[in-house]
Amino acid sequence: MKSTAPGLDKLPVDLVIQYSSEIAGVIAGRPILNVSHSTGEVRDNCLCALVTLVPNITRPQQFADFGPISVTPIIF
Repeated sequence: MKSTAPGLDKLPVDLVIQYSSEIAGVIAGRPILNVSHSTGEVRDNCLCALVTLVPNITRPQQFADFGPISVTPIIF
């Protein structure tokens, strides 16, 4: 399995994709998902991300030499 960076939920996206048919019913049945879908609102803890700065050049010297990579939760 290809390794991907997990978000705050600690789930690598490849794991979710590989077992999507097995977990789809569990995820779809979560009340929070249904409420979020019907109201159009998302809980605050779902609006967070792990941000990692990755150098854009070989020898970064200043903050502008980095670019952010944001990893958000897959399942809330």
